[in-house]
Amino acid sequence: MSTAYEANGSVVLRIRDTGVGMTRSELEQAMKPFRQVTTGTRKRGDGTGLGLPLTKAMVDANRANFAISSTPNEGTLVEVIFPSPRVLAD
Repeated sequence: MSTAYEANGSVVLRIRDTGVGMTRSELEQAMKPFRQVTTGTRKRGDGTGLGLPLTKAMVDANRANFAISSTPNEGTLVEVIFPSPRVLAD
C-alpha cells in the first residue's frame, strides 16, 4: 500500500498485490456482490464475495474515485483517489 499527494491536490491510495491476477471478465465478475472468481486453477475462497463491491460502495459514498486493474499471473492494483475538494473539505 502506498499514499501519494498529487500535484493537483488529490490524494491517491494504491493497494497492489502480487497474486494470481484476473482477466477483465473475471474482474467484472469479482465486482458483483456475492460473486467469487473460480477457474481451473482457482477454487472458491472462504470469503463472501463482498470485499471489492463494498470497497467501491464506500469509495463512492465518499465521493472519491475507484480504479482497479489486474493482469493474470501478475496481480491486481486498486487505486482510491480523493479529489482535492474532498481532501480540503475534511
